Amino acid sequence: GEGRTVDVVEVGTPLVLQVTVNINQDIPRLVLGFMIKDRMGQPVYGINTHRINRALEDLRAGEQVVYRYAFPANIGKGNYSVALSLSRLDSHLDKNYEWRDFALIFHVINTRKADFVGTASLDATLEIQRNATHVSAEGAAC
Repeated sequence: GEGRTVDVVEVGTPLVLQVTVNINQDIPRLVLGFMIKDRMGQPVYGINTHRINRALEDLRAGEQVVYRYAFPANIGKGNYSVALSLSRLDSHLDKNYEWRDFALIFHVINTRKADFVGTASLDATLEIQRNATHVSAEGAAC
C-alpha cells in the first residue's frame, strides 16, 4: 500500500525508501544511491543500483522512475539523515545528475528491544550454560 513519511522510527521497523525521479533529458545510464548518516555525518549504510547490478540504461526525457528500497531500521537510537544521489556511474565523481544531502531526517527510538549501544542493532542472542559444582556434605565445593 501507499506509505507515509515518518519522522520517528522504532528500532527494527521495516522501512521503504521511495524515490521518484522525473527524467528531463535523455540519459544513457542512471544510478540511484542512498546513504544513511548519523548525527555526526558518518556513514551508517550506503548502497546504489550500480553495486547491485540494477542501474537503468537508455532513459528518455519524459519518463518517470519510481525506486523503492526496502530494509529494516536495524540501527541504534539517535538522529539520522539520508543523502540521495543520481549519477551515471558507481562514483559520484563522474557525472552527477543530482545530489541531495539531508533529503530526509529521522529519529530512531528503542522502546521494544533490550537497550544497546552503537549504530547497529544486531539482535544478538545469548545462551548461557551454568554447570553446577559438586557440593559435599560439609557444604564445601569439591
